[in-house]
Amino acid sequence: MPKTARKKSKTNIYHVDIRSINQQNIFVDDVDNGKFIATLAR
Repeated sequence: MPKTARKKSKTNIYHVDIRSINQQNIFVDDVDNGKFIATLAR
């Protein structure tokens, strides 16, 4: 069963938490991290 979409914050402030499986690295290098940050900014 799919989850319903979360309500948008009135303040536009969100907490983002990212976890990997088996404590693997999420970002291989700074380029990966930069792309992720750019995606969040959009």
